[in-house]
Amino acid sequence: MRDTRRSNDYFEAFLVDIEVGIKETQEALDAGNFTTPSERVNVAQRIYQLAVAHYSYGAHLRDVKRYTEAILPYRKTTDTLL
Repeated sequence: MRDTRRSNDYFEAFLVDIEVGIKETQEALDAGNFTTPSERVNVAQRIYQLAVAHYSYGAHLRDVKRYTEAILPYRKTTDTLL
């Protein structure tokens, strides 16, 4: 659900902040900064939550899809933890 209570200026600034957070977190994940499977799954979940927030505040669905596809390999780690 999109938030319609805030101004466009608010969303533009917020989307930039979310985009930066997703990018930095994905880079750390790709660099191997998270060594255990549970850490990788937790970070992948955070990226997904940021992507959903990104969409909720006005991003296009294709952006959410791009982030979701990027974290799928890490989320599959969940299967090995169960």
